[in-house]
Amino acid sequence: MDQLRPVLAQFVPSRAAMEDHKFLLPMLAHVVLNKLRPPSDVKKALSELTEEDGRLIGRSLALSLATYMTAHEGVDAWIVGCPGLREFDDDQAWFRVAVIAVATKLLKEASWGAKLRLFAGAGEEIEREERKLYARERRGSHANT
Repeated sequence: MDQLRPVLAQFVPSRAAMEDHKFLLPMLAHVVLNKLRPPSDVKKALSELTEEDGRLIGRSLALSLATYMTAHEGVDAWIVGCPGLREFDDDQAWFRVAVIAVATKLLKEASWGAKLRLFAGAGEEIEREERKLYARERRGSHANT
């Protein structure tokens, strides 16, 4: 986490945000770790978020990214899931753009991300083939009557 502080401090908006919101640095540190963890259920307002809440919120992004097909969709779902994070996103124009950029990179590098997208794609393909077979069977049964 100490390594992340100087990087974030280079950005003027995030420097002010780090001073005002103690949850931000632990949250971003866990976002960057990108480990699949069970989802967190932090339903606090922005003014109530603690460092521990930040850790929990940050840990839950990886699962959101794994669940959705794009970084943008995963980040949107992640932000919507936490009222305090929604408030922060509304106040900080840089936040969503920065997290989507990080999430895009994380998705490209994460082996679990590729595996889950491959699995989802295979499931969709199987479903399409099943529909085709069903349609052929129905046409064949109608032709015999």
